[in-house]
Formats: sequence, C-alpha cells, structure tokens
Amino acid sequence: MRDVTSVRLAVSARDLANTVPLLPAGGFVTQAVADGGIVARRGGTTIRFDAVPRDQVGLRQVELSLNRPVEYRHEERLGRSTLVVGPGARAVWTFGTAE
Repeated sequence: MRDVTSVRLAVSARDLANTVPLLPAGGFVTQAVADGGIVARRGGTTIRFDAVPRDQVGLRQVELSLNRPVEYRHEERLGRSTLVVGPGARAVWTFGTAE
C-alpha cells in the first residue's frame, strides 16, 4: 500500500464543531455536505467527518492507493472490519460500528 487517500470518521456534534475551525489553519479546504457532515481536502487526502451520537463515534473507513494495480477483487474480514483490495490500484477498509 502506498498512500492513505481518504479517511472517514464518525464524531460527536460537539467534537465536529470544535474541529471545523482548525481545519483551514492546517491547510484543508472544507465543504459542508447535505447530511450535516464536513469534507476536508488537502493535497490528495480527503477527510470526512460525520456527526453521530456519542455511542457511535469511531473510525468508519480508510481508502488507500496501492503500489500497483491488482487484477482481482480480494475481500478479507478482520473482526468487524472488511478490507477490500482491487480491482485496480485501490483498497478500502471499512470498520463496523459497535454492536
């Protein structure tokens, strides 16, 4: 795997409100999305923040670029998470919420 290209985080509304003003100071360009979340972009990396109840906060998804493309889709279940690699030069690791 080469680079992290995207991260999706579920945060409380309070934490989101505290974080949004800091993002431009770090060089991120922010954009509100229809469901109340925020997307922040900088230099090929995207961070999406979703406001959720406190008991649902956590890492939701990480997208990665690969060193080289792979021909076939491969899916690996790791606990409550799923890592999907390919096809192509991309992998997506999705994390489940607490049960």
